[in-house]
Amino acid sequence: MDKKIPKIIIVLGIVFIAILSLYLFLNKTPKKEDETISVADQANIQTIEDVPTDPTLSNGYSIDTSSEKVLKSTDAIKKLESNLPYIYSFTSKGGILVNIVIPRASQVGNEWVLLVNMDSIDYQVSEDHPDHIPNKEAFFEGVDNVLSFLQQNQVNPADVFIQWGDREITQSQSSKWLKK
Repeated sequence: MDKKIPKIIIVLGIVFIAILSLYLFLNKTPKKEDETISVADQANIQTIEDVPTDPTLSNGYSIDTSSEKVLKSTDAIKKLESNLPYIYSFTSKGGILVNIVIPRASQVGNEWVLLVNMDSIDYQVSEDHPDHIPNKEAFFEGVDNVLSFLQQNQVNPADVFIQWGDREITQSQSSKWLKK
């Protein structure tokens, strides 16, 4: 009997290590943050940060409203006017209900920026939180939807200045996600 005890302890130790190794292997969550996100036109998206400015102008914002880019954006948004407001809801692959609202230009305050609001996405979730990736992916699914809406209406997304949200935190996080 005394000779069996060390063998039993060794076998139990090996089984314990095997189970622990299997548990750690199965629960290992790989960081697939950028692998799962694909927006074909991401590099061509213009945000309000890209609006041409001229410090010599006195229009209150130093926005060069006569620049070719601003005029292109204005014309593109005019093409959309008959299809605005655009309101669309969907459930993201991560289970987040996303509501997209694009109001008419007359409700935004200028005619050269397309305001896109996407509600229910948590733009403040920290990068190390488990909800970060599902929220970022939901944002990009919404971006894909908006780009499709523009293209369906014969508008090149690269011609439009898009303001992602009307709150600073939304604009800041959206720009951060789009620039990565």
